[in-house]
Amino acid sequence: MKGERRNVYLLGLTSLLNDLSSEGIYSLLPLLLRDPYLVGVVGGVFNGLSHVVKPLSGYLSDRVGKSKPFVILGYLVSSIAKLSIAFLEGMKIVGSILLDRVGKGIRDAPRDVLLAQVKDRGWAFGIHRALDTTGALLGVLAALFLINFVDVRTAILLLALVSFLAIVPLLFVVEKERKREEAGAVSTFRTTLSQLKGTILVTAFVGLGFVTPALFIDRAVAALGERGIIFYALFNLIYILSAYYVGKKSDVYGRRKVLALGLLSQFLALVLVSVDGGIPLLVAFILYGFSYGTVAPVIFARAGDIVEKDVGTGMGIVQASFGLTILISSAVAGYLVKGSGYWVLGAFSVFPLLSLALVRRF
Repeated sequence: MKGERRNVYLLGLTSLLNDLSSEGIYSLLPLLLRDPYLVGVVGGVFNGLSHVVKPLSGYLSDRVGKSKPFVILGYLVSSIAKLSIAFLEGMKIVGSILLDRVGKGIRDAPRDVLLAQVKDRGWAFGIHRALDTTGALLGVLAALFLINFVDVRTAILLLALVSFLAIVPLLFVVEKERKREEAGAVSTFRTTLSQLKGTILVTAFVGLGFVTPALFIDRAVAALGERGIIFYALFNLIYILSAYYVGKKSDVYGRRKVLALGLLSQFLALVLVSVDGGIPLLVAFILYGFSYGTVAPVIFARAGDIVEKDVGTGMGIVQASFGLTILISSAVAGYLVKGSGYWVLGAFSVFPLLSLALVRRF
């Protein structure tokens, strides 16, 4: 158990450093792009595309019986991709974000296999998400600090360099030996899909309601100027606290109850972000942070509860369902916001309500 917990903290430290880089850059993208549609597309790619790659990396991890090499490779690919953003413009930035997210897709399912080996999975995923989001909070604060002294592109370059440090803690992760799974790809996916069909359905509807926080940032910047980015720092602070405390509670009170609480917060956040005024916007960021910190750890812990074999494949499939729907909803939301205004974000609140109706199948 001691070694397992050590791995959780090492993986969390890696995520902290990487997210300091990624989320710092992410918070600056609306200032660099200045186009709601591009913000929606880039945000959707940022939050969703990596999940599409995860079934493949999870499957390969199960076949090889190793996770750590995939985790290291994924972080390295992402670091190189982020470095290139500082030198590109317009839609070319989407290409770099795409490569960064491919790197994330390579690493995440194998990393979650390591986390799922811990007995208290809710705690493991919760503490990892809390450390991950601590990096996101520090990244936003670092971005706000840097743009007072350097231009946006230089700030992005400096933040990108930090991501290379994230690889160092991985070198000290000790991976437990696990059996190489020998089943064929078709039978593996069919069996895992059958085990997870209810969880996948609920996860897909949840993802459709998780429009990218980049549009929340864009909304805040439009209303308050550059200082509106501080709302994203608050989002991440709430994310940290909820991921740690609520993820842990799902081990005690059950995944469904905690998921329902997160979905209710998601619904209210989407309604409030569509309303004019600083106070509704502030509350929207708080609630959205809570829903992000609550829902994702519970979903991934639940997948670990259900799948006995081919854990990497199972994690990858659930994460693909989550991420692909986030990508779709974010691109659509960005397009609608550009044409009609931010009030349309409220329409996406229907999806957490549908998810609540399906919680029993989770």
